[in-house]
Amino acid sequence: MILLLVAGIVFLLAGAASIIVGVPVKEFSFGNTLILSGVIGFCTGALLLGLSAVIRELRSIGAGLGTEEIETSVTRAPERTAFPQPPAADSDALFPGDRSEPSAPPQPLPRPGPQA
Repeated sequence: MILLLVAGIVFLLAGAASIIVGVPVKEFSFGNTLILSGVIGFCTGALLLGLSAVIRELRSIGAGLGTEEIETSVTRAPERTAFPQPPAADSDALFPGDRSEPSAPPQPLPRPGPQA
């Protein structure tokens, strides 16, 4: 965590320095390169600082959760003694969807027509 904080500050300062050095020579390609690399370094430093803050918060949350009592008794589900019963012998379908089911006859769709 400290390493991220230090690296973030270093990248932030190096990026700011690169931008400051690159602004006076921005008319040349070297100045543009310095500004671009400075912005990338500055953003990297900001991201590292944010990550160090997130890790600090997660550690404090973990420390708060670790102080609660943990119940050591574990309840187990009852063990099954046998496999489920197979379907009835008169059914030769492999899947429940394969069985023929009585269905209602299809209803005709209303036809669009002139409305009165």
